Amino acid sequence: MVGRRAAPAKSSKKRKTASDLHHDTTCSTLSRRPGISLPPEIIAMIISELGWVCKADKEYTQTLCRLARSSRVVQAEAERALYSEIDFPVGEVEAQKIAAVLRSRAAKYVRQLTISNYGPVLRRGRSSDRTVSALPFNLMTGLKILEVCHRCGGRDVRGPTDPQLFHLLDQELPERTLTTFSCMLPVSASDTRFLQRHPDIKHVTAYIISWGPDDSQALSAHHDFSHLTEFQTVQLNDEVASVFLKGAKLRDLKVIADFEIPRQWASIAANLKTLDLRFIPLTVRVLEEITRSSPRLELLLFVLHQEWESLQGMTVFDVLRDLKNLQALALQPHCSSDMLLKMLGQVHECEMLDNFLIASETSGIELEWVGEHGDGDWDAHGIPDLDFDAWIVRQITRITLDDIRRAG
Repeated sequence: MVGRRAAPAKSSKKRKTASDLHHDTTCSTLSRRPGISLPPEIIAMIISELGWVCKADKEYTQTLCRLARSSRVVQAEAERALYSEIDFPVGEVEAQKIAAVLRSRAAKYVRQLTISNYGPVLRRGRSSDRTVSALPFNLMTGLKILEVCHRCGGRDVRGPTDPQLFHLLDQELPERTLTTFSCMLPVSASDTRFLQRHPDIKHVTAYIISWGPDDSQALSAHHDFSHLTEFQTVQLNDEVASVFLKGAKLRDLKVIADFEIPRQWASIAANLKTLDLRFIPLTVRVLEEITRSSPRLELLLFVLHQEWESLQGMTVFDVLRDLKNLQALALQPHCSSDMLLKMLGQVHECEMLDNFLIASETSGIELEWVGEHGDGDWDAHGIPDLDFDAWIVRQITRITLDDIRRAG
């Protein structure tokens, strides 16, 4: 799930695009005159401060480039800032320029790489200088975050995703570099084979839609994701769990479409803080299993299964009250007004609950607890344009601050 990770220090600055990097290609011509030697810590502070002084991204980029051209003292630190975050748009003219700069000297500075416009196999005749084969993955020794998406960040792609990128990553990317991998495109299980070379990975988004006859056994034998804390997938079942979640101390889990309780669910759920099943209807049996196995759960999103409507004298809070740490709940009820009213009358049974969102796909009603527990009341207000991700970020921030306040 996205949201719990701390934002990088340069989050206000956009990733480097080809128009920026084309201007940067002259940055390697430097003065050879001896100059003042500054401690690396001072240089790093100067570069960092520029990010706050410059009012626009373009101004920041141009200032760094001038520094890199004018002084060998600050060249390395300026280029480190220039090339730390790169956006590579497959098939565009900019991609060719970016690849050239990375191959010449800048690949070692890349910390976050976004590959956009990726998808099905490209038609013949497309220049290889504008495809992923032009990227010097073997030189990206500092790469930590890799994101792969289609145009405009979407994941609605027709046809199978081109496996070329994943073969290159398996063959060329140095081992034990990645900590985050996010692919918003449908892939096969074998496409994720390269991840076994990155056992320190912490955050994975992988929409696996096909499995070969031997994929599950072959991948689970080699994958070791004991450091994995955040996982997003289109489906969760025994196969996915055996490959990605074996031994993981998962804190955040998001499932888009199909959710089955895997055999090893008890160990998977033991450390869960956030479970996002916003599109998935949960039956009584599944919700009971989640509650029983997730004692640390603080944030939960799901859809109420239609079977709840037929139950007499029982609502979700008869199950959820056993989650002693639950502080935020988003629920799409799809039930009668009578059942909804009955649920509202039981909200207080979740002792730590501070926020209850009754949601539809585009809007919602939010109940927020005002005051201390045992001495306060619920405040209700409507949300006409509901953004689930923004709501989650708000809740995680609030929960984190509350935890800090209680600890202090």
